[in-house]
Amino acid sequence: MSSITLHISFNNVTKKLTYSKTQTINEVLRDCTTKFKIPGSAGELRYNGKKLDDSLPIRLTNLINNSKVVFEKTNDKSEKDVNLKIVWNYKSEVKTFVEKFKNTLTPREIIQAIEKKHNIEIEKNGAFEINILDRRMRSDSNDFTKALVEVVGPSATSMVARINYITNGKTEEQDKINELQKNQMSQYQARLREEAHRKELAEKEKIAKEAEQANNATISTDNQTAEPVVPESRLSDKSSIHRELDQSVHQENKTQKDLDEDNSAVNNASNMEVEEDAKDTIYIPSSFKTYENPDTDYNMTVDQAKKYHKLVVNSRMRPKPSTEKRKPTKYLIRIRFPDRNILQLNIADARTSLGQLCKRIDEHLIPQYKRNYNLKIAHPPFSLIPLSLSTNSTPLQELPQFQDEKLTLIWEPLEKASGPFLERADIEIKESNRLPELVLEQNRNSLPESSVSHADAAVPTSLHNASGNRSLSSSSAKSKFPKWFRSK
Repeated sequence: MSSITLHISFNNVTKKLTYSKTQTINEVLRDCTTKFKIPGSAGELRYNGKKLDDSLPIRLTNLINNSKVVFEKTNDKSEKDVNLKIVWNYKSEVKTFVEKFKNTLTPREIIQAIEKKHNIEIEKNGAFEINILDRRMRSDSNDFTKALVEVVGPSATSMVARINYITNGKTEEQDKINELQKNQMSQYQARLREEAHRKELAEKEKIAKEAEQANNATISTDNQTAEPVVPESRLSDKSSIHRELDQSVHQENKTQKDLDEDNSAVNNASNMEVEEDAKDTIYIPSSFKTYENPDTDYNMTVDQAKKYHKLVVNSRMRPKPSTEKRKPTKYLIRIRFPDRNILQLNIADARTSLGQLCKRIDEHLIPQYKRNYNLKIAHPPFSLIPLSLSTNSTPLQELPQFQDEKLTLIWEPLEKASGPFLERADIEIKESNRLPELVLEQNRNSLPESSVSHADAAVPTSLHNASGNRSLSSSSAKSKFPKWFRSK
């Protein structure tokens, strides 16, 4: 409710009056002097035997609807000294004045006194609003010419008055429009300058290209003219020929070696095994290219579709694996760091404790990060691995987070840091594009074609022998599935 009804009594006479909750107790007092016909007398309101502060609005008192209030006359002098703090806001500048005035002065008289004392102009700068004890008065309102005691009440002895100028809404809107137009014009001019600069660069590039073409044409003409006079001594130089042959053979051997390494990585990529004697390895970030399937990979015959359908059906008919999962006997653990480096640890004994794993990680860390980090599982819900005294002696195969032989963990420092985190001494360092799965991805177009497709392997033997005329083992019936279509 925004209004409240009060039952006010004076000399055994009760009147029912309604007020807004934003009105002050002082306004109720002045209304009572009019209703009870006792003008010029000071008074106070009491509720439950307690005096109500006349400077407060009704909403801040404990009055409720239909409260019974008693009006009493007092002999207190209405004229008092008031400590007034004035805060003046003008053109984003705030000035503060603290003065002492009589509460019988009007707000206009107080402002005129401040203007005279501090040699400033407040009223001439436009219409303004003054806010005193949650009471707002415009400079052109009637309250502005009333005594301060009538506005805020006789009991207030210190208060703050805030002066703010009333801005024209149309002026503010016009200022916003002007600012927007100014920004749009500056953006348009910037686009024009950028377009002119781009045209200038294109013109220069065109001229340079034409000059280069003309120069190449001149060079090719000179080469054709000079070709018949090549000295024969250069062609008979055996030492240079042998040197070129040696270089080409060396280059071929190097290329063949790289191809052999890639083929070995491709063959082992799909079945990455843990080597017991393998060294710990750091993979540093590097770029790599992914294999893009040619259009021929998406061609499939009806016969291939049927075989793939049988593969799917047979996979549904396979018996469900036993719920008891075999505990891992070894681990290949990759730990990802915030700087994109990957630390790969080969652990041959699954009975290694969590504390030994942390110690092995610490061996490769910069000293300031040792025993100052968290480990997380690198898949949702990214649960933390408990690193505590109670779990340090627990074998890895007994922890629920280490039930797979191949694991990826996330390393996080306790305090935010950008790295580096790993020491690169006494450890094998490789680029990340040498990871087996990335090598497989980059060399997918070099995968060997199998003579019998995986779909054929999934078809039961009885189907192969159903008809002798349609033997799937013959070369004519061999189906070649695209590389991306492999199920294993």
